[in-house]
Amino acid sequence: MLESNAARDNRQPQDYAEAMRWFRKAADQGNANAQNSIGWLYKNGWGVAQDYAEAMRWFRKAADQGNADAQANIGDLYYYGHGVAQNYAAALGWYRKAADQGNAGAQDSIGWLYEHGRGVAQDYAEAMRWFRKAADQGNANAQNSIGWLYRNARRLRRRGSRLDCWRQLHAHLSAGLAKSSR
Repeated sequence: MLESNAARDNRQPQDYAEAMRWFRKAADQGNANAQNSIGWLYKNGWGVAQDYAEAMRWFRKAADQGNADAQANIGDLYYYGHGVAQNYAAALGWYRKAADQGNAGAQDSIGWLYEHGRGVAQDYAEAMRWFRKAADQGNANAQNSIGWLYRNARRLRRRGSRLDCWRQLHAHLSAGLAKSSR
């Protein structure tokens, strides 16, 4: 249902202080989603001073309870080096925890690490495997990455130094085409 302009104009403005108040009530009771949300506010500086260390503290509380979004957020902090030393291997570890729970964003991030050889050996077939997991859940970034892998397949093959990767990718692409044509 489309929202009318009048309804959109009557929405309440964002109130991060009020959001934080309610998140804290839930977080103080151990709610992992609220803990992750508090981490998100600190990570982005929404209603509070941006503080990556405080974001990490809240993400860890949620991640330690198995919250996949918080695990992926910690992966992002390591990937970008926000508040911690940039560490692709650590990012991969946290992304895997989230990806193992079906987190499509983390699966896409793992695909990107493999595609670009960040913290892992560059492996297009492994990148495709992770992108497909995310794409099957509707992740548009992963779908775009798959398109780029298909688009660049010839260029990747010509590189020569990655011939084994190309063969793996070609086999994976062929299997995907066979699966999609059923």
